Amino acid sequence: MDEADLTVAAVIRQARIMLGYTQMDVAEMADMSWGEYQRIEYGKRSVRNMSMKHGLALCKALHLDPYQLVFGKQWSDLE
Repeated sequence: MDEADLTVAAVIRQARIMLGYTQMDVAEMADMSWGEYQRIEYGKRSVRNMSMKHGLALCKALHLDPYQLVFGKQWSDLE
């Protein structure tokens, strides 16, 4: 995993905690296994290799902009 993957993992974890969800809650909302979600949150699986369906479902569950999921930043911060 590279630094970008770890940044995205931190964004995902922070969003989940701020929303008061468990890892299992998010996994169910994103229609993925708990183990798969856990590997993403711990930076052991890159979200760049995730299906668009799961990526968008994860964004919806965590109220994230898809750019945050891919780049770890808001669209407006990408320059």
